[in-house]
Amino acid sequence: MSLALDLHDLLKNYLRRHGVAELTVDAVDAWRLDAAFTLPGMGRFRARNVRAGDVPAFHAFGAGLGARAKDLFSPYPWHEPATLDGAFRAAIDAAVGRVDAAYFLERDGAPIGHCFLWKAGGNPHARAHGVEVPELGVAVADAWQGRGFGGLMVRLLTAVARSLHADAVELTTALENESGWQTYRRAGYQYVGLIRNPQFVDVTAVAAGAVTAAVWRDERQMILLLNDAHRDAVLHYLAVKREEALTM
Repeated sequence: MSLALDLHDLLKNYLRRHGVAELTVDAVDAWRLDAAFTLPGMGRFRARNVRAGDVPAFHAFGAGLGARAKDLFSPYPWHEPATLDGAFRAAIDAAVGRVDAAYFLERDGAPIGHCFLWKAGGNPHARAHGVEVPELGVAVADAWQGRGFGGLMVRLLTAVARSLHADAVELTTALENESGWQTYRRAGYQYVGLIRNPQFVDVTAVAAGAVTAAVWRDERQMILLLNDAHRDAVLHYLAVKREEALTM
């Protein structure tokens, strides 16, 4: 099934719970994705790729996250204004350069959700172990939580990963993030172990010694296996990551 058809089916299934709704999907591939739908009484929603010039969109999205949400979703240095724009620009460059598959979910033009598959265009660390395993990140603005948008974005990213022929999708989630844990479990993700993760920095940059993480946290490591033929290799790779994290 093509990515466009996969997205159309999952969005149609989501919209069934909300009555009659308009739906359009334009998804040539993971890097050219634009899906829009209307929810009665809630407005017009759109999932689209992160693109050049999106620094204001990142700031607008961050403004909708409270302190707890920023602590749970920490790929960017929210509490360091001097470096935040640079982190956003790096994320945009990675999205435009087809390194990361990154998206905003907008409501009437304002970003209320953000999600990404880190290293969707190729994960060198995973490839060294013979597998392709991008990492998933999802967050929903505080005012829009509890409406199923988190689960919708998880499934969108899963469809993207399948279209890119990934062997699995990995994610980590804080031990106290019970709502996220339940969302991932419902989407088919399985717990494989605890991993020590740096917060507010790129874990690869930490591993390479390019930056130093000041904050670390034990998190649940979870996967969705997409290629059963590579199950053992994927599980070995994830175990290696857990061991390597202990030495950083």
